[in-house]
Amino acid sequence: MRIIDGISYRTKDDLAGKFIGLEQYKPGDPSARDLLIKMTSGTSGTPSMLAVSLKHIFGKSRPIYEEPLLIVQSRNTFMLQWAKLFLEPGARASRLLCLSWRDQEHSDVCRIIEEFQPVHVFSFVSLLRSFLETFNAEGRSRAFSNVRRLYLTGERLTEADIRTFKSFFPNAEIEMGYGISEAPGGVGGHCRYLIEKYPKSLGRAYHPLLPVSIVELDEADVGEIAIRTQELGWYLTGDAGRLVSEPCVCGASQTLFVEGRINYDIVHCVGATVRTDLLEKAFSPLRNFVEEYSVEVREASHEERTVGAIAIAIVPTALLRSRADAEAFIAGEVAKTLQVTKTRTLDDLVRDGIFLPPAVSLVEALSRGNGKKVRLRKVD
Repeated sequence: MRIIDGISYRTKDDLAGKFIGLEQYKPGDPSARDLLIKMTSGTSGTPSMLAVSLKHIFGKSRPIYEEPLLIVQSRNTFMLQWAKLFLEPGARASRLLCLSWRDQEHSDVCRIIEEFQPVHVFSFVSLLRSFLETFNAEGRSRAFSNVRRLYLTGERLTEADIRTFKSFFPNAEIEMGYGISEAPGGVGGHCRYLIEKYPKSLGRAYHPLLPVSIVELDEADVGEIAIRTQELGWYLTGDAGRLVSEPCVCGASQTLFVEGRINYDIVHCVGATVRTDLLEKAFSPLRNFVEEYSVEVREASHEERTVGAIAIAIVPTALLRSRADAEAFIAGEVAKTLQVTKTRTLDDLVRDGIFLPPAVSLVEALSRGNGKKVRLRKVD
């Protein structure tokens, strides 16, 4: 439990190994039949159990699928649970094809999807990205030509993700919702008017579906996203974002901008902020030299002071390997262009002794956690 400005907030550590929301269950009460028992994934710690009222979930606006829906998820039981959330109880039954990431190894998976002819696709960003690597150009045109709606959740969409998904689903509108395991009904809803207003906000801008506040704001008014649910009270999500009060054509009055996972997509260190989107911008001119990269940020002791330190692992291209100064070249280029405050680059903070010069190492391959590509993280 953390107390911020006099308000108590639950965190993931408070949920570990516990059963939350069971106080809603009253023996003999018909309302008990409306409870959904859900286990969190446990990827960031010990799994916890949640008892959630389906009335609260289905009371929100949800799409009604009356056409073939392809669901790509990590576990089939979890997929079916999500399918229930995305189908109104009164809607006509849809044809569902639920596939896990392991199914991509099956020799007939492309033919099965081609015969199924999905019109809607629902998945997590990283899982769908991996799943689509199964298909060649000819296979994708036959399997996904009828897809009109691609609904995504999970981590932040990159420009590369958007290009990939549009190439696989050329006739589909891409929508993205913001949700966490602890709030099965979703936290932020997609709005096409927001995308029109903020053309580069797909996967970042949402209208809140729950009471939301931002705590411990930085100089850019970005802080940790807190939500309030009946089961959890106020809860710190571990995600960074900012909340703007503004009217929308759809009738909503607030916009939630999700900046990413704290200590993964956005890292605070000795008064500076390192962000994955700004890293991508810094590495963009270096695409002829860098195949892949990952960055670790930490606080270090240097000459009896606490300073920032950045370690960059690079999978080099042949062009970069041919340079005798490969590590120094990458370190210098990144430091010159990586913005870490509103007005200053990493190079500026290195000159002032606030950060150490970035340490670059060349590697054959990057390590992956849970099969995911980790661009940025904070380490102790």
